[in-house]
Amino acid sequence: MNKQICLKPQDVVVTLKIALLGEDSLSFQRLGSALYLSASEAHASTRRASLAGLLATEERRLKANKSILCNFLINGAPYAFPAIPGPIQRGLPTGITATPSSSYIRSTQTNMLVWPSADGPARGSAITPLYPNLVLACQHDELLYRPLAAFDSIRSESARERTLAINYLQELLL
Repeated sequence: MNKQICLKPQDVVVTLKIALLGEDSLSFQRLGSALYLSASEAHASTRRASLAGLLATEERRLKANKSILCNFLINGAPYAFPAIPGPIQRGLPTGITATPSSSYIRSTQTNMLVWPSADGPARGSAITPLYPNLVLACQHDELLYRPLAAFDSIRSESARERTLAINYLQELLL
């Protein structure tokens, strides 16, 4: 009997990283290192994402199916990986306060979202990142950080913030 394959939260991040790389490609070792995952975790993530249709192989290289990825980030992933704001903690800002659209919205201490991190620059309602080392990966990769913060707006914030985040992701990926 075949085992049901299910996406894990880090699969979304691995797929997004591949989408952002465009024509560039990384070995599983380098991909894992960039995302603070092991090479075997990066490989397993690409396998699951490929089976789900988020990735395809072209000329022996992985390529993101950007329209499918964008659709999943907007319509599916928020239900598969909901963000539930918790207590106020120190951390790395996420959600609308960390995206390019943040200049349009005035955030207060009570509605800022953060990924918990002892050395984070802000305080806000803590939400669990998609995987434990995501904060480290995003601290070293601004290009990855912004779309993942936008994704957190889609999975946790009000309609206005979600709309801004959806527009940002569509511009980035499509």
